[in-house]
Amino acid sequence: MNSFTRLLGAGSVCLFQCQAVFLPVHYTAGLSLAAGFSHSTPALPPSAMPVHLLTWNINGIRSLPRPFAEVLPSLGADIVCLQETKVTRDQLDSSLVHVDGFNAFFAFCRVRGGYSGVAVYCSDRLRPLRAGDSLLGAGGPDDSVGSWPDGPGLSAAVGCDDDPAARVALDSEGRCLLIEFPTSDGRGLVLITVYCPNADPSNEARMQFKMRYHRLLRLRADCLLRSGKHVIIAGDLNVSHRLIDHCETAEALPISGGDG
Repeated sequence: MNSFTRLLGAGSVCLFQCQAVFLPVHYTAGLSLAAGFSHSTPALPPSAMPVHLLTWNINGIRSLPRPFAEVLPSLGADIVCLQETKVTRDQLDSSLVHVDGFNAFFAFCRVRGGYSGVAVYCSDRLRPLRAGDSLLGAGGPDDSVGSWPDGPGLSAAVGCDDDPAARVALDSEGRCLLIEFPTSDGRGLVLITVYCPNADPSNEARMQFKMRYHRLLRLRADCLLRSGKHVIIAGDLNVSHRLIDHCETAEALPISGGDG
């Protein structure tokens, strides 16, 4: 099994852990899924072809100089993962949800408006099998958009097995979406798009939350890999592997910054 890492700007990364497989492309009206509601239509026999994936910290999906529906087709990608959408469920309108040729998935921050949030737009030639917005699975908030079964001991492994509030908090900031696609080898590929927390090291509680979230992300990916799935993690991890990967100088990096 090969692993590939491609850096896409400061803090934005795609981590691939899969063999050379292809996503079947379905010539169909597709799956329409936005804010947790779905409708699907029967597909013709699929063909297989490479799929182009793009990840972008958009820093506010409503703040672009042009409507996002005009921007999306120009990106030339089959799957577009967005971080920091900064939109709540009640702020979604038709121009964001119903984009010609694409299906939209959103995860929202439930504890603070105009904060965090991720989204995925996938070409309507692709038909996802399922989607969720909870890394913990069964341990996430009651209104999560679907979930995968809780991995063995996930809550305990991240240190919140006996703390229901901490478990809910991990999935309450709208930081991830998990979307599974069929693959040509029958195993399936799970795309995890994620906006990991940032934290000032002097804020002990927030640093603990950040490290717990990173550990949970790794454990969820490990669970999926052990179950036989291919996994792609795409998004803004709010970390830098080396100093050269960061946009700031060494002198400017005594602590973390940003909205996180």
